[in-house]
Amino acid sequence: MLCSLFATRIKIPYGGNAHMKTLQNKQNIQSFFKKHNHSVIIFGDYQYILDFMDYGISKYKDRIGFATAPYKLSSSYYCTTQPCFQAFHGETPLKIKNPPPVVGEFALYLARILQSDYTLFHCVEEVRRLFFDRSPSFVAVDYEERPPESPEGVHANLIPSHLLREFGLEIPKGLYVYNPTDKQLLPMTKPYEEMIVPKLIDPIPEQISSKPYLIAFNVNENGETADSEGNDAYYTLSNLYSKYNKSANFAFLNGQYSHFYEVNSRLNPAKKPYFVIFNSTNITRNRWLILDHNLTDVDYYDAFVERIISGKEPFTLISKPIEEQNTTFKEIVANNFKELVLDNPNDTYVAVTAPWCGHCSAFKPILANMSDYVVGKPINIYWFDGTANDFGKIPDIDGYPTFFAWPAGKKNEKPVKFDGDRDFNGVLQFLNTTGAYKFPPPVNTTDAKDPAAENKEL
Repeated sequence: MLCSLFATRIKIPYGGNAHMKTLQNKQNIQSFFKKHNHSVIIFGDYQYILDFMDYGISKYKDRIGFATAPYKLSSSYYCTTQPCFQAFHGETPLKIKNPPPVVGEFALYLARILQSDYTLFHCVEEVRRLFFDRSPSFVAVDYEERPPESPEGVHANLIPSHLLREFGLEIPKGLYVYNPTDKQLLPMTKPYEEMIVPKLIDPIPEQISSKPYLIAFNVNENGETADSEGNDAYYTLSNLYSKYNKSANFAFLNGQYSHFYEVNSRLNPAKKPYFVIFNSTNITRNRWLILDHNLTDVDYYDAFVERIISGKEPFTLISKPIEEQNTTFKEIVANNFKELVLDNPNDTYVAVTAPWCGHCSAFKPILANMSDYVVGKPINIYWFDGTANDFGKIPDIDGYPTFFAWPAGKKNEKPVKFDGDRDFNGVLQFLNTTGAYKFPPPVNTTDAKDPAAENKEL
């Protein structure tokens, strides 16, 4: 019956908000407990998910008290995510996992609060939901009643072993703890409270600064955690956790936080999967990566982290490979930018482009012609793919293409940004006004001709 309930389409009644009390402090919470034998307090912002709760609140409003409270008041309970749903029996918090944002499942969550302290699973879908839940769970395999050895105050999930076989798991009868951040179902060999301490955290940006570093994997688009050589990312992070947990938090960046880190730490050029370490105080610039072949070297991870913590490893530059080019207008990459631009004694110019940018495609031939025109002069003109390389010493840009000048003798100063016409004359005037080299008249006037255009006239 429970299994079929999830497929039932339920009309959601309105009015749940009318039964939701607002608690502003601990005194309010204590008063609330005295009025309700069973209750649910939502710590944090809940407004955007209220709709899925309406049916359950309307159904159980006479038997369960409902309230909201600021997230800062959740520290005394079992909250690890925001918003946090915390169920109570009197003043005792119940260790029941957060409900999924689905009408029927929230109603079942409320029913469990009123029922006994265990749930007997009947179908594979119930097990799947437990495995996809983000809160730790106590699991008793092949029990039909709550085992007497169950941890006190913890809801017991009674799962027949034949349902676990559907997931490729051969689990003997016994007591287990499932920790979703580690994706492991482990025999309960220690007190439950010790076993549910996660090795991995949800990398909420506001909370990662509790330790100096964040060590993480960003897995591939399919969410796979093993590379082509079979090296499992969970196993790698677990091993590193045992040695470096005092200095670092550990996480996976897939899911809702992936985009935040990819954008703010300029990780988009990196091909997934990759291993990344952030300096928690400045994720925008300060990060290190393991890419490509080093991902398969199990011993490399430990040495890499050790060098970072001891201050011996420079930040990682994401870079396209350096390739030989038989042209005057060459592509430069992050790994040779310092050599060809900052250490170059010539006037040096760089166009930051993107492969999908139509204006870039129109501008690059003009720069190529100019590069041919200045052959033999102390001037170098390059282009740089801003979507596939770290910017390094290039200032942040607000669009493509962006053309910069690093004049000779001023390489330590902020580069000059081009804002003229994107034609041969406009570029020539920019070179003449910003560079140490000055073109002899009349070339530095508007009478200058694009050599490509002259060839067409001939």
